[in-house]
Amino acid sequence: MPTLRDAALLASHVYKDEAKDAPAGWSRIEQTNQSGYQGTAYLNIDLNELAIVHRGTHWDFKKPPIVSNNVSSDIAILSQLLPHETPLALAFSKAIVQKYQSQYRYIQIGHSLGGFYAHWCGYELLQPVITFDAPGCKEILLHKAPSLNKQQCKQHYSFFGKTNFANNTNTSIGSIYINVKEPNIFLQSSTTFEEHRMKYFLDIIQATSVDPTTMLFDPTPFEIVDRTIEKNSKGCTVS
Repeated sequence: MPTLRDAALLASHVYKDEAKDAPAGWSRIEQTNQSGYQGTAYLNIDLNELAIVHRGTHWDFKKPPIVSNNVSSDIAILSQLLPHETPLALAFSKAIVQKYQSQYRYIQIGHSLGGFYAHWCGYELLQPVITFDAPGCKEILLHKAPSLNKQQCKQHYSFFGKTNFANNTNTSIGSIYINVKEPNIFLQSSTTFEEHRMKYFLDIIQATSVDPTTMLFDPTPFEIVDRTIEKNSKGCTVS
């Protein structure tokens, strides 16, 4: 598993169109951009790890939002329907695995809408997942089968800031971690879009006392949510 810092940097870098300034140790080796979906594969030779990273909602204010900004996909998730770009995300992930086979360990990463794609692809391909402020996918997965494979959910790790429009949509699978600096997260709601951006998570991780350059996958400074917590009007859900 990459460090939490690297996962956050990759989830942020995928929004860039150019390959330069990728996180140290990682190189962009594959990318697809079609019909509103953008996915990028990053390779870290030292870790023998290949990260498949999915971009979140793309805000292009020069075009009608429902056409160019993945808003229709966000609405689909809110309505517990499968976004139309999901097959593209899964096809990209399968193509990467088919090309590189068992040369590397795979991980799915994403932020917001990209996090939904990461969870979906990770569940389908039995790959570990790290996401930031992603909407839940449990209800939509249950459209395919009457129950979920709990073993497939174990390697899904979701990191949340304050409760907001994204992370409070539907039920998340796997483990949820929240920022320890926001102990009353379930009683708060985020009113600013800035707290949903990847910069918010990068700032939290950079401020931790744990050396981000040496630690392996360590959720610090986040802590796991009590899995018995149930959803309420201002809370999140876990499975």
